Amino acid sequence: MVLLSCLSSAVQCAQHYSVPIQLDYRLVKAVLFASLYTDKQQSAKLWQDKQGCSSIILSALQLDGYQGQLRLRNKVHAQVGALFAGQCMPLLKWVGTLETWQQPRLSEDRKTLSLPITHAVAYDQHGQKLAIEKLESILLKHVQPKLATVKVDLRQQYPELVATLLPYINPNQRGMLQEAVDSLVFNDIQVNEQQVTLKLAFDTSAQAPAHSAPFTQAEQQHWQKLAPYWEKLLTNALTQIAQETHSSVLHDSLMTVVSQARNTLQHALVAQNTEQHDPVRLFFIASWQQLAPKLIAVTADIANDQQRLRYLSFIAALDIVYQLVEQKIPLGMEISTDGLRRLGRLLVDSTS
Repeated sequence: MVLLSCLSSAVQCAQHYSVPIQLDYRLVKAVLFASLYTDKQQSAKLWQDKQGCSSIILSALQLDGYQGQLRLRNKVHAQVGALFAGQCMPLLKWVGTLETWQQPRLSEDRKTLSLPITHAVAYDQHGQKLAIEKLESILLKHVQPKLATVKVDLRQQYPELVATLLPYINPNQRGMLQEAVDSLVFNDIQVNEQQVTLKLAFDTSAQAPAHSAPFTQAEQQHWQKLAPYWEKLLTNALTQIAQETHSSVLHDSLMTVVSQARNTLQHALVAQNTEQHDPVRLFFIASWQQLAPKLIAVTADIANDQQRLRYLSFIAALDIVYQLVEQKIPLGMEISTDGLRRLGRLLVDSTS
């Protein structure tokens, strides 16, 4: 009976999909900075006693993957003191390195990713293992729990995901977008030396958008009058990105994409039989494969933490769009020749 219902044209059954998302360690590091390392100079005061005489501060975070786990190295500034006659008297000052291995773990409902610590070791400035029992006890008690509190909750990401994907979704299927986002779960997580790879699983009953006929000669003539305006807007936006990242190489790459887009999109508006080899889809895939590594590379030169996180989050969000388009997952995506024609006709009709 269920199978017959699914085959009925009046009923749409949800299909299950899984999309791999690759997170560069610079993005993971930026997330840690935003959540823990919020003091000046990208440091994190993870403990201070009530008198303000004792404290532990982490700084100079290094992050990579090691044997399937995240490995964090932090410079540690530790001070243990006591209050005498209203003044703090330091009893111990120690500077060294704390190294923690953290194993990504999924919650039971697969909605939350946490990073519990599996192993931790502290070294002094000469690389010798910490041999001060009291200090080691303080580190274990106050630092490890704080580092292990970092979590990624998919439910907190829903509004941003919807806002990112909404412009690319067929208006008739936008209700299905929220349903797909609500069904999101982490399907798997893999850690290697270069990156963290998450698999996001979701259900959707969305269908591929309907075919849109090529532009007529009259529509093409009208579009020719509008195209320079929209191209200028795009050029200005991409120029701003290049200026904010201070990269002339990125600017040249972005302008090359604009030049290529002009010819590709113009051809797509009038092309016949684009179902098998959609020029808009193929152009988006090739352009993102070319630009994504360059965008990630220039983020290292952005001094402002919040701005760096904004760019890295933007890259990660567009990578989700890329995966959906590349795998032809029917989420009502409009990065296609048919989508371009529908958008073009809306613009033509609004200015007629």
